Amino acid sequence: MGTMQVLKREHELSDIPGLQDGSIDWVKLAAIGSMITSGCLLLTGQRRAAMIAAASGTALLLADQRELVQKVWKELPGYVEQAEKVVKQVQDVVEEVTAKSESLRRAFGR
Repeated sequence: MGTMQVLKREHELSDIPGLQDGSIDWVKLAAIGSMITSGCLLLTGQRRAAMIAAASGTALLLADQRELVQKVWKELPGYVEQAEKVVKQVQDVVEEVTAKSESLRRAFGR
């Protein structure tokens, strides 16, 4: 039979910063765990489960950043307005290219 060697730990769990006074940020720890899980699920091809894990991790991180979420929420209408302008410009360019291609087809008789 084989033998098993037990490695001696150089440090005890109580040596980890934050464990002595109970100041572990469990929300961040859970969020990080969700993101790592999401990455593993994505690598194994389980896209839906990965998206759910990523969404829950993101929600946990955002729950801890209320001021940032409020700031982005207030600025969101400006972002939407800018996006609408860009979409309108793209639509105008597409319409212009379409019109020019039709006029070229007519000019060349196709």
